[in-house]
Amino acid sequence: MAKYYASPFGIISGQVGDEIGSGWKGIRYIKKYTIPTDKGSLIKYQQMKAGTITPDKFSFPQFNLRRVIMNPLMYAGRQNPIIWIEQIWGEECKSRHLRMSGLNLLVKANVSNLYGSMNKNIEFDPITNTPDLTKLVVAIGELEGTQSLTCSYNPTTGVVSFVWNKNCYTNGKATDIAYGMVIAKPILNSFGEAGNWEPALRVFGPTQLTGQPTRGGLGTGTGLLSIPQYLYSPDLIGFVFFFTVVEERNLYSVSISAQST
Repeated sequence: MAKYYASPFGIISGQVGDEIGSGWKGIRYIKKYTIPTDKGSLIKYQQMKAGTITPDKFSFPQFNLRRVIMNPLMYAGRQNPIIWIEQIWGEECKSRHLRMSGLNLLVKANVSNLYGSMNKNIEFDPITNTPDLTKLVVAIGELEGTQSLTCSYNPTTGVVSFVWNKNCYTNGKATDIAYGMVIAKPILNSFGEAGNWEPALRVFGPTQLTGQPTRGGLGTGTGLLSIPQYLYSPDLIGFVFFFTVVEERNLYSVSISAQST
């Protein structure tokens, strides 16, 4: 690799022809442009399963990252772009002065935890090798969250009941508004050699909880969220976070999650 020190035309940055100009620790350099090898495509997966290519020509880490983590996250985020993505994650981008969309911040905040919760080196299986959706963070912000959460689902009524610790230790107040969400599996429509591997996560909420969603004081807070009836409870992950307005700023808390019972 040749070092690059100066040019009568200024500093080269980015691709020029077949060369890439960049820098590291104050040293400018240029290198040959190479096209990254995509070993994690759906076509490569199908070829590997069919035996038309050897396993070393395919990458489960690349395939799982794209098909099992990134695509479902993007799909889920697009289901409620106004309330969920723009008002919560978009506001967080503005407060941090980030040059990215709220959807991109949602993905960035969650991809590592979800990716690390499964064995990326072997094939996805909804029972034995699947991302742990309780690792998801559906809201983020400066407001204090809660320390514990449980949720239960009544399939005959479609009501999800949330119970949380309502003690406040930092900036949380009894007047904070509790919001709830439910994310429902399956993660994918179909999988395996004959599957299309398209995302299928369903998102309900975020919605202000009904009932008596109390925040401050001793004991537990409770709230209710209505979703469709006759879903399968083990497929449901519940989330609670809090909202308030301080000096004309909308503040949200980091969400907490629980597997539905």
